Amino acid sequence: MKKLLVLLMFVVGASLIISGCDGFDSSVSAGMSGGDYNGGAGATPGGAQDMSVIRQLIDNGIVPDPENFHVEGMFSEYDLPIEGPVPENIFTIRTSHGYAADKNLPGGGLYVQLGLSSSINAATFRRDPLNLSVVVDKSGSMHGSKIVGVKTALGKLVDQLDENDILSIVLFNHEMTVLLEPTPLGDVNVHEYIARIEAGGSTNMDIGMRKGYEFVRQYQEFGERSDRVILFTDALPNTGDDSPGNFRDITTEGANDGIGLTAFGIGADFDQNLINYIATQRGCNYFYLQDGEKTSKVFDEDFDFLVTPIAYDLNFEVELQADFAAVTNYGFPGGDSSTPGFEVSSIFLSRNRGALLLRFLPVAGADPLVNYGARIADIHLSYEDRDGLTHSEDLSVVYTGEDVDNSETHYFEQDGVRLTVSLAREVLSMKEACAYYHDPDDGSAEETLETLLIYLNEENEALGDDVLSREITMVIKLKNLVSERRPKA
Repeated sequence: MKKLLVLLMFVVGASLIISGCDGFDSSVSAGMSGGDYNGGAGATPGGAQDMSVIRQLIDNGIVPDPENFHVEGMFSEYDLPIEGPVPENIFTIRTSHGYAADKNLPGGGLYVQLGLSSSINAATFRRDPLNLSVVVDKSGSMHGSKIVGVKTALGKLVDQLDENDILSIVLFNHEMTVLLEPTPLGDVNVHEYIARIEAGGSTNMDIGMRKGYEFVRQYQEFGERSDRVILFTDALPNTGDDSPGNFRDITTEGANDGIGLTAFGIGADFDQNLINYIATQRGCNYFYLQDGEKTSKVFDEDFDFLVTPIAYDLNFEVELQADFAAVTNYGFPGGDSSTPGFEVSSIFLSRNRGALLLRFLPVAGADPLVNYGARIADIHLSYEDRDGLTHSEDLSVVYTGEDVDNSETHYFEQDGVRLTVSLAREVLSMKEACAYYHDPDDGSAEETLETLLIYLNEENEALGDDVLSREITMVIKLKNLVSERRPKA
């Protein structure tokens, strides 16, 4: 592939087109132009696929812990398009940029958005057949509405399968029970098996997960199927080997064998930190099922996408130029980082066009902060496709806009970048406010959230269509919680 020069002010929607993979309908609808896909699919990183844990905690009157916030979860809830030519192949990366004013919030500076999309027709796409083991937590902590929710979700999942899929179902509490041996679906009425599930006992997640992976391994050589374990749990193990490292070892060993994991969190006490630790690896993602509406969307609309990785080990090596002191990434599963190399273990097909953000910080005292023609960084990109083939690309990032003289500059080449940066700064600010609150707080949390609300309202007006109204409502709820709960002097 040709070397790509990203002109960060005048070139709209520069893109990196990645070669396709066999087995997909990658056609797109006729008559598409620019950034209008007319049913074209997107792509999102693995790891957290939503912000639902945060939203439910706040709705339940709980101020979240800072570690509950993951930028990639926020990004995955939104369609974040970068305009450009119609994608031609399975995986496409487009770039655009913006400079975010300080606004007295974290996250000001120069941004480059890496937009993720696909040529696959979302309306006609069908996933590969599955070699699937579903592992269900039926321990006592799952009693009541949790187990009812799991059984509903499991029923919807089964309705998405057909005679080409192999399914097993493993239950666990303090012991492991096989509800359904690996079975090619056909005449088996799996719903009758699901109806038998009842909750009780302690939680040995280790034995359940290990059995699920064992079943998938048994059938890996029987036909061309995608190998996956699906886990339903509140992630509160309390017996057996319940160390996070053990569960990460299980998923790592599975990933090394080509077995992915999709986890579904259940309940207001769901331990997101544990699942985030184990489900940010190759072929892994996770969702939080907070209600029936979310369950229906995930299984009735999005199931084929969420079990379909289209790229692995997407790596960015960033070589900064002299005028820039550091680069930070946002939306990279496994935790944001300021190291020179950034990696995304998996990219999944999605209805939403996803995003990764790189934020470049000028050298302190630079005048101007960013000048016309400044070479910001050289980026070497590589990844592995579904067929195990490695692809690579070199990008030179050059700034061609007007000089940025101070931190009050607020400019975005495309609205998609403006929305993405707004969402990232919202997560960073809420995380900071929650850290202040739990410190204990001296009022800084309220001040941060009030400043954030001013910013989000400004961006909402600029973007139009009330695109940020849901976020504004959530921040108002959190601000009210912080104000009510903070001890008064």
